[in-house]
Amino acid sequence: MKKLISIVIVIAALLAMTAPAMASVSTSVTVLSGGAGVGDPPDIVASWVMCDDSPAPGTQVYPPLQWGGQKTLYYFALVDDRQGDSDVVNVDVDVWHPQGSPPPYDANDYLKYERSLIRYQNFAGANNPWAGAFEEYFADTYFGQAVAAGVLTADDIGTNPSTGVDYTIGEIWELIDQESVGFWATCGEIIYEQPAGYYPVEITAVDKMSNISTLDYCFYYIPVSMVEFDFNAINFGKVQVDTPQEIDGDRGPGAFDKASDGPGTVGYQANGQLYPDQATVRNIGNVWSNITVEWSNLSQGGQELPKTPNWNVTYDACFGDPGLTNPKTYFYPLQQKTLCGDLYLSTWEKLDFSIRFLKYGQTGTWTGTVDLGSVIAPDWPTELID
Repeated sequence: MKKLISIVIVIAALLAMTAPAMASVSTSVTVLSGGAGVGDPPDIVASWVMCDDSPAPGTQVYPPLQWGGQKTLYYFALVDDRQGDSDVVNVDVDVWHPQGSPPPYDANDYLKYERSLIRYQNFAGANNPWAGAFEEYFADTYFGQAVAAGVLTADDIGTNPSTGVDYTIGEIWELIDQESVGFWATCGEIIYEQPAGYYPVEITAVDKMSNISTLDYCFYYIPVSMVEFDFNAINFGKVQVDTPQEIDGDRGPGAFDKASDGPGTVGYQANGQLYPDQATVRNIGNVWSNITVEWSNLSQGGQELPKTPNWNVTYDACFGDPGLTNPKTYFYPLQQKTLCGDLYLSTWEKLDFSIRFLKYGQTGTWTGTVDLGSVIAPDWPTELID
């Protein structure tokens, strides 16, 4: 009998050592009543802008440099909420033109546009058991691209409400991996003619209780002076020595539509007569521009027109109609000159050219070249791009 009791005691001791430990913890939940302002506001973890060719650091956008061209911008946001990311019902983005932009871009307090972001989970259907994985995949992909490209700056990162400081990249990755944050996105355009500079962006998130959070940052539209000319050659025709010969430009709306315009053209046909190709320039960049001109010396049969001792040919050029506020610019060969007058955004203007041949005793056809370009106009508002 004693042996049986001892065996039972040993078995009981073994069970005590191998049985799982049991615990009981308390739980609680606070059910919120309806009404605005109840609960915590949404938590905008991060937001950023990307373009297909965005350089780093930060989001920078090259203009398309094409008349009528535009580029697509992609706006992304990671948004959480202490009541759960499903509590967030709306995320919007407002974008403004740079402060100080010239008309008409200063209208409506410089507002460019407003867009509503769409949550990626909604593409798969919120009740789809794979919706979370679908959303996590795209959040991981696009956030990873932003990190790799160096697009994210401190302004693009929100404040962690648990620590009171900005989220770290590691913390954001963890939220994405745990499917604890909603991924929202939309797109908008930027047009070639819109002014260069810093574009303010504001992301706004709203939850079911009408609590609101915002995150503000900027992207940079890189300033580039770029113009387009509608002519490929200038034929001054027959000239008298020491008599200026001028070729007037064309500012008409059809200046870029003449069928004869093309490589090597020296004029256009009208009423059976060949007329010199009239010069027009238009702005395809995103800043005001000034036109630069540099003529070569003339040559004939491989021999340049001699200097005796000064240049024996002079030129002048004019942007638009000449006048007191827009004078002609005079120069000798191999001198680069900047013409007076600003070429405004998405506008065109005529160019007048003139030549004066000063060398007596020289006849026949003389040829040369002219290099044309553009620079940012000095009176373009520098606060937009500095």
